[in-house]
Formats: sequence, C-alpha cells, structure tokens
Amino acid sequence: MFVLLGWAWDVALAAQEATRYPVTHATVAEAADLSRPLLAVPLPEVRTPIVNDGWHRIHKARQTGITELLVIFLDVDDERACRLMSGSIERRW
Repeated sequence: MFVLLGWAWDVALAAQEATRYPVTHATVAEAADLSRPLLAVPLPEVRTPIVNDGWHRIHKARQTGITELLVIFLDVDDERACRLMSGSIERRW
C-alpha cells in the first residue's frame, strides 16, 4: 500500500494493472531495482500524475546520478480501482 496525504492505493493491484500499459521513460531531476518501472497515477483535479510506487528507486537514482527511470502511467479507471482511500479519512476496507 502507498499512502500520501489521505490517499492510498493497493500497489500490488496497480502493478498488475500496469502490465496493460507501455513502459516509457521519465526524467528525474535529482530510485532498489532501477530496472523496475515507476507507477504513476492521475489524481482528480491535479494536473500531473503522481508516483505511487517507486520512491525508493527515485531516491537511489538521485544518489547515484541517474537522471531517467522507466515509468508506467495508469489511466483514471485503473487509478480508481487501485485506490484504497480518497483524500479523506474514509476507507474502503
């Protein structure tokens, strides 16, 4: 599970859904297994996707000078399917 400011996602489910999407590159300005793509999802009313799996890889990339990582962007429907909490303290489980 990844939690950020009251949002939470089932990362295992997100990784499963990600198999249907192409792997692309993401430039990181400043991440364990760097060959594993980051997972990013759109949020309602937010203009850019956020990474919901891969922050340790981003950290490792920054430490080692790597400036680009693989990323998979899930669509709105898959983001919702993987979401466990939605910006409040209400929980689905």
